[in-house]
Amino acid sequence: AGAGIVFIRQRQVVRCNRRYAEIFGYQTPEQLVGHKSESFHPDREAFRALGRAAYAPLSDGQSYRTERSMRRRDNTLFWARLTGSLIHPQDASEGSIWIIDDIDDQRSAQAQLDAALWEKQVLFDNALVGIAFLQERRLTRCNRHFEQMLGYEPGELIGSLSRRWYHSDAEWEAVKQNCYLPMSQGLAFEGELRLRKKNGSVVVCDARSRAVDPADPQGGSVWIAMDVTERQNALAALSQVHQEMEQLVGERT
Repeated sequence: AGAGIVFIRQRQVVRCNRRYAEIFGYQTPEQLVGHKSESFHPDREAFRALGRAAYAPLSDGQSYRTERSMRRRDNTLFWARLTGSLIHPQDASEGSIWIIDDIDDQRSAQAQLDAALWEKQVLFDNALVGIAFLQERRLTRCNRHFEQMLGYEPGELIGSLSRRWYHSDAEWEAVKQNCYLPMSQGLAFEGELRLRKKNGSVVVCDARSRAVDPADPQGGSVWIAMDVTERQNALAALSQVHQEMEQLVGERT
């Protein structure tokens, strides 16, 4: 069997298969015969806690399943999935059968994945740019900065067509031609877009977009937008001042 199997009676190993011996760091099943089952647990309290938790279902003739920390021969701890049942529920002295799977690598991989997802979520939530995911031009997810940039409350944009934050159908269709056509060819889009805030005012954004999966453009797109309205206004004002100065110099000349 791919899993470890052990027959325990009176809290001692009667027999087990080779996989069970390997999991706990023994070369042969015979080395485990007579071992106290308590020795496979981190400490006595952990062993007793398992007994307390398993007593009720086992005495009712049910199997008991759990994931717990166990101890190998070299005293290193690992995570295991246990499934136990009594030989005869009416007579616990007949012993029990336990099946064990070593899930230490799975738990470690899951912990790393959870940490990576947590880090990505923190970056997503606290980014100083707006981030939005769209599918068929409908918003499926965005961060708080994207909502704030357009003047919406949390969750208010979820499910909306992107037409909602453009000033006209013409501008919306232009984005389809300029952005989605390159994305369908596996390319990314970079440029400035004029968006409409909830109150109708204009926000100019430096936008980046690409398909979530370039091999599957139908799988949706991700957009990153930075509000550059103030920068554009400052540049426009600077340009106006420059023109006025040139005009003044020309008049004086």
